[in-house]
Amino acid sequence: MVGWLAQTCDGVLIWGRPYVLTMVALVAGLGYANFTAMTYLKVAGIYLLCAVVIAILIVKLVMRPDVSKFENFDDAAMREDLKKNPISKQGKIAIIGMVIILICYVLAYCSFLGGIADYFTNITIAASVTLVCALLCIISVDGKPVMDLNKAASKVPWSMIIFLGAIMFYAGAVGGDDYGISVCLQNLLGPVVARIPVMVAMIIGLVLASVITNFCSNTVAGVVVCSSFVPAIMAIPGVNQAQVLAFACGAIAICGTAICTLSACPTMGIVYSDIGLSYKGTAKYSVLMCACMIIVAIILIPIGSVLLAGNV
Repeated sequence: MVGWLAQTCDGVLIWGRPYVLTMVALVAGLGYANFTAMTYLKVAGIYLLCAVVIAILIVKLVMRPDVSKFENFDDAAMREDLKKNPISKQGKIAIIGMVIILICYVLAYCSFLGGIADYFTNITIAASVTLVCALLCIISVDGKPVMDLNKAASKVPWSMIIFLGAIMFYAGAVGGDDYGISVCLQNLLGPVVARIPVMVAMIIGLVLASVITNFCSNTVAGVVVCSSFVPAIMAIPGVNQAQVLAFACGAIAICGTAICTLSACPTMGIVYSDIGLSYKGTAKYSVLMCACMIIVAIILIPIGSVLLAGNV
């Protein structure tokens, strides 16, 4: 359950990973210029809350694990152990650095602060992260830096960062007339989508997003579904644009719910490992979770269309 929710947060919370911001930029480039990360959270936040409830119900009603060890858990002993082995000075300083990054991110969205919000918006979150990391490499405790740059850099997945950076750079151009990508996708999918009910097309898109994201990158899944289905559905005469935008939000959130396979995401790769759980027998529960979340996304389309009416 922790693995499911951690990965779902990864595709919902706008401060979790560049993936969400990448997809928001992609959707905005498809014709929704007023679509922002905070707008996305209106729908995605409900999606996450539903995920928490559904995950608990699946564990409680379907898995029904043996919880006798938890019932006998000695809270006092754990507290005593934490007192004897408190978090290190390096750890405390690193936590302060993370808090500073979050504050800088939040300040960028506090429009009532005027110039302060504009400043943090202009420097972007990357500047805050870079500065904090640089300080952690300089600050020393007991003769050792809080962050070892060489060790930290060796663990960074540079190929994925370059890929995400390229996607973010070009995402806004996907909907541009100069490239014609959106027009091409509309011409390919438009005739097919036009022959079926709009809601059916959206359901097919959400199911496809869930399947693809469990076998490849959530960014790739999101780009494929949003850049294919959104333009095609938008081209249908008389379609409710707010409903299309709500569909896009649901697709983005679903593409972050990559929990069914060992290679679906780094989170599940850790959960199903020598330090985690055995993968055997768990797939059926993850598939059930994904199926429930597809239903949630479908239900959120009409709800989201009301919440997002002012963003089209």
